[in-house]
Amino acid sequence: HSVDDVMIIISESMYKGLKYFKRYGDRRDWEHYWEMFRKYEHCIGVAKWNFSKEEEPVYTRGNYQIFQDLDLSYYDFSSLARKSFDWITKIIEGEDIHTFCFLGAYADNCEPLNNYVNAILKNPAILKEYTVRNYMISLMEKYIDDMKCGKLWINACFKFLVPDLIMFMEAIAGLPAKGFLAYDEFYSTNRDGNLIGEYLIERNPHICPSEHVILNGVSDEVGDKYFGHLDNICMVNGKSITPQRLNRSGLRRRLSSCD
Repeated sequence: HSVDDVMIIISESMYKGLKYFKRYGDRRDWEHYWEMFRKYEHCIGVAKWNFSKEEEPVYTRGNYQIFQDLDLSYYDFSSLARKSFDWITKIIEGEDIHTFCFLGAYADNCEPLNNYVNAILKNPAILKEYTVRNYMISLMEKYIDDMKCGKLWINACFKFLVPDLIMFMEAIAGLPAKGFLAYDEFYSTNRDGNLIGEYLIERNPHICPSEHVILNGVSDEVGDKYFGHLDNICMVNGKSITPQRLNRSGLRRRLSSCD
């Protein structure tokens, strides 16, 4: 493709392979890369990319650390676990839609994983058959064990943490760096529009209770104009200590926004 067509803009800190291209500072670095590629059969690739709004998950399995340092009553914890419990129950009991999704049997991809799945697709009624139910239970055992440790489905998703880009542009232009977000606000969107109201912002991995950060999601005319098209990001005030509270999270890393 034409090098004049900008496809991606990244900073040096985001490009972990940069050091391999600074040995000579000319074409020899690129030739050295291909020598190493052929020698080790290993290439520099993309480690993480943004979901589109349509692809961004509605529910995500939380890290057990997020729950284990919360002082929750039994009732509060059980309410968080309800979605996971219902999900497990519906699959074990043979509810069609949940089971098909769990087995990866989607409308646009119905290639069966094995003979069990092939038989289920041909005749969903066998989900009630004893042997098939035992097979489904065996598939769920790892999920059940993980859930006992706190790996529960939560209404959240991973997003990239980014600073207030209005403040960023103001600083570049030599203007007072004010931005459009207050210290306790964030800007983010999903398939339903702007995230509004209080959300819990977490970092993965999670280490201590102080990393539970509650911010207010806002809708802003300036933000919508310039950043409404950005998917899978969580923008925070550039002068807040949110990244530091998230165990000094870098302003490009993953985190989850929990309703």
